Amino acid sequence: MNSVKITLMKLSLAIAVSLSMACAKKNESKNDSDGGGNANVVEGIESVEYMNQPAQGLIDGQLWVMNSGTAKPNFMDPKQFDFQFSDKVTTDPCQSFQFGEKEILTQLPNQVGEFFLGQGETMKSATFFVMKNGVSQNQISMVGKFNVQEVTAQEVIGQMFVYGDDNNIVNGTFRIPLCSR
Repeated sequence: MNSVKITLMKLSLAIAVSLSMACAKKNESKNDSDGGGNANVVEGIESVEYMNQPAQGLIDGQLWVMNSGTAKPNFMDPKQFDFQFSDKVTTDPCQSFQFGEKEILTQLPNQVGEFFLGQGETMKSATFFVMKNGVSQNQISMVGKFNVQEVTAQEVIGQMFVYGDDNNIVNGTFRIPLCSR
């Protein structure tokens, strides 16, 4: 990709991020709806729109595009899926045990619905995973939402908006295989 195209992509992403976050106001002391105590809740996150494009954005300040991903039943809780969204191109993601250089990891209920990070009795979160020089760096995000639109025996389809900071933000759609453990 030439530098002009990359610059235009960064500018477009910055504008979209600014518009998306303009309606989200962080309020770290508001109680969550299930009485679980002081949750890191973002007022207005409900109004942030999912972008109608494959999930992409910035991770560790670098352009990131989801190229593969998986949903797998959680070992400890059969009502949850472990999600992995990766920049790595993988022909058979269910058989791959390798991480990409940059990923988003999360755990969500194995059902259709919209799920907000930082809310609920399990305090849902997402992790921005970055591998640099063989060392992993993780940033936990409690700001964002996932809309699981369809769960079949073969795949999970949905949308995500995850915000860690101005260098870690992803928005868009996903269609990933549902793998067995």
